[in-house]
Amino acid sequence: AFVVLLTDGEDHHSQPLEAAREAARRGVRLLVVGLGSPQGAVVPDPGQGGQALRDAEGRVVHSRLDEVTLREMAALTGGLYVRQGPGGAACRRVVETVRAGQARTLEARIQSRRVERYQVFLALAVALILAGRLVPEVRA
Repeated sequence: AFVVLLTDGEDHHSQPLEAAREAARRGVRLLVVGLGSPQGAVVPDPGQGGQALRDAEGRVVHSRLDEVTLREMAALTGGLYVRQGPGGAACRRVVETVRAGQARTLEARIQSRRVERYQVFLALAVALILAGRLVPEVRA
């Protein structure tokens, strides 16, 4: 199972590494797409035509990409970290990873559902061979 996480990685007391460890314990792989810049930038407010987002006190909100934490989260779960840039390459990489994981899951399901039934035919063949040895040979 996958969880796709789109984030700047800033930790607001949410304990992201512990959450990643719990995801790993549950067999979930994190596919993390890092948004923003490590230097930090003003967060645009989509409801205000792209003007700067402001917090409850009226201050402009800045966000900084924390790639170290995001890489560690992905590594803890055996997942993937990619940084979003122009062109959408990160999203394509996430889609490719999910598709590859689904193919492996489907292949594993097919293999786990195989039931070998040759034993019935083998037992029947052995029984016929033994029966043939017990029947006396008739000469005409």
